[in-house]
Amino acid sequence: MESVSCRLGDIRDRTRLLRLFGFAYKIEIFIPAAKRKWGYCVYPLLEGQRFVGRIEVRADRKNGQLQVLQFWPEPGVVWTHSRQVKLNAELNRLPRLACVQQVVWMCVQGLV
Repeated sequence: MESVSCRLGDIRDRTRLLRLFGFAYKIEIFIPAAKRKWGYCVYPLLEGQRFVGRIEVRADRKNGQLQVLQFWPEPGVVWTHSRQVKLNAELNRLPRLACVQQVVWMCVQGLV
């Protein structure tokens, strides 16, 4: 029986990712914008061993912003206040790495 932990290689192996986690992931950077299901570069959100959502972010270095363009909770995932707090904490770690000063939500935050 295969381990069900997620490793970086699992995200690269989309067939295995779908089989182990039921998570269909596709990089859409080479798909014309009008034909994309998600966005230009969407990242999976992993909580423990469960994929709970997808997020599209980009660094706008001219304005010093890490912009959250889109956010989608996975089907069947209730997006709670606790999850939003955890996501915000992780996002707030990224500006330094991306050489920007702040996180700006360009869409509605995940909490519904």
